[in-house]
Amino acid sequence: MARPRIDAEAVRARMVAETEALLRRHGPDKVTMSDVAAACGMSQSGAYRFFASRHALLVAVADHWFQDIETGMAAILVDPGLDPAGRITRLIRCQMDMKRQRLERDPGFFDACLDLAARDLSVVEGHLVRMRAMLARAVGEAMAAGVIARDDPDRVAALVEVMTTRFRDPWSIRSHPAGCTPAALDEVMTVIFRGLAPQIAAM
Repeated sequence: MARPRIDAEAVRARMVAETEALLRRHGPDKVTMSDVAAACGMSQSGAYRFFASRHALLVAVADHWFQDIETGMAAILVDPGLDPAGRITRLIRCQMDMKRQRLERDPGFFDACLDLAARDLSVVEGHLVRMRAMLARAVGEAMAAGVIARDDPDRVAALVEVMTTRFRDPWSIRSHPAGCTPAALDEVMTVIFRGLAPQIAAM
């Protein structure tokens, strides 16, 4: 009789979920592949069939943590109800809102993820690149619409990120959540768009 086929995606999802639970309880230092395997009812060697290393598993946890943020930003990019400037602001606010919600919902896991990222920033590098690309796309559209001066969209997106760090950076949100509000973001974005306006840039 043939062996039943293993649903590899389901197993990986279970391992990610169990790793998240272990991170909440113990933090990144004490979570091992052996712990995750035991929580999933498999051998340690069996766990390595689905993730080649502990690092690969932790990257998958980071992927899961950021997945909703990227999905939310992707939806904003194609929302026909947003004007070019509003789309850029909404992309920044999406990051702020979702991170604040996660901090409020589960501060222990939020802190564990920050600890993990601080130890190995490569865990989140892919997400940072993809989020920058989405912002650059919106910036390019705003340039085409004449809302902001024409320039290199990637360069301008990087500048916008620097100027809105306090609203997107999880460490800043963790340290000063009261300052990360929609009203405060709107004030900053008003100044940013004023500085990027075509007539200002041409002076």
